Amino acid sequence: MVNGEGIPRGAHIGTYLLDEVVRWAKQWPTAQVRQISLSTVDGSDENRERRNRLYEQFGIVFEYTPDRRSGVSLSTMVAAQLTPVAPEVWGENIEEWGLVEYLRHGCAQIKDLSYSNNRLERVRRDLVAEIEAARARPLRWACRQLWMRYQFNILVIFFVTCVGVMMWAKLSQ
Repeated sequence: MVNGEGIPRGAHIGTYLLDEVVRWAKQWPTAQVRQISLSTVDGSDENRERRNRLYEQFGIVFEYTPDRRSGVSLSTMVAAQLTPVAPEVWGENIEEWGLVEYLRHGCAQIKDLSYSNNRLERVRRDLVAEIEAARARPLRWACRQLWMRYQFNILVIFFVTCVGVMMWAKLSQ
């Protein structure tokens, strides 16, 4: 499973996939491996060594051009000569899942997303209702907002004012 956007370089996705092909092909050790041609298109300076190392780690031998930008594999190779790589090479970045486990995970994600979607829909409806209430009675809505936001401050001011009035009334007698 690849997470994120696209397939990141250096995540060993290609190594994993080619390893699966090699392990599958080794079921028939005497089968001829078709010749592989490496194109100069993939042989740019930043990609050439990565590409060449990818194939070579599986025991595939190439006859390269002098600049190593292109090459052709030996035509006499059989599947038994291919070398699978150790899972540690790609295992750090890739986790294999069984079909049932993957489907359970997918169903759980769908359930979680459905729950989140329902919650967001309720929030959206509440916000629409709030906007409609504000449009219908703007002064009441504004007073309510002030009360909700400054309730404690308003109560403190009211209490202090009441105490002040009571003290003033007592002193003025």
